[in-house]
Amino acid sequence: PPGYNLEWGGAVEELQHALETLYWAGPAALLLIFVLVYACFNSMRDSLVVLTTIPLSIIGGTVLLLIMGLPISVPAIIGYIANFGIAVQNSTIMVSFIDRLKRRGLPTREAAIQGAIERLRPEILSALIGVLALLPFLLASGIGATVERPLAAVVIGGIALSRPLAWFLLPTLYVWFDRSDRRKNGQEEAEGVTG
Repeated sequence: PPGYNLEWGGAVEELQHALETLYWAGPAALLLIFVLVYACFNSMRDSLVVLTTIPLSIIGGTVLLLIMGLPISVPAIIGYIANFGIAVQNSTIMVSFIDRLKRRGLPTREAAIQGAIERLRPEILSALIGVLALLPFLLASGIGATVERPLAAVVIGGIALSRPLAWFLLPTLYVWFDRSDRRKNGQEEAEGVTG
């Protein structure tokens, strides 16, 4: 009747408040990650190469959620944010390692190949440890499983897809962006000579 209204309380209300917070926390986390990566490299090219792994981690987490029939919930969204950090951390280490090899005098292509090869074993161990540590949470069925399973599924799926793809994608993009920069700089130099 007029003058009365209906409001959901309890768990539903908490979920709505959490989602409202996460709507701005997710983009804020991405922006902060970009600022920190840019501050680390002071290069837009290297920052973009590092950030290419974020969509891969989102896809991997979503695929595993769908396979397991789990909903996208607050724990899953927190898992996505954790995935952003994991993907960016590992990518930052690989790109900085390739940068270091390039500064030592190696050509870009050789630095990318050697950097990818030398970082492969630590990357595999890091990914394996992350997956094995979260496997009990993924298989949980008792109290708290509604929180643990979506979070673990997103992180495990993100690691399982993004890390192996990043081992090939990052060195390839590093070389590709370097060629684009050199081609652009060569055109600018040619225009400066003719002008």
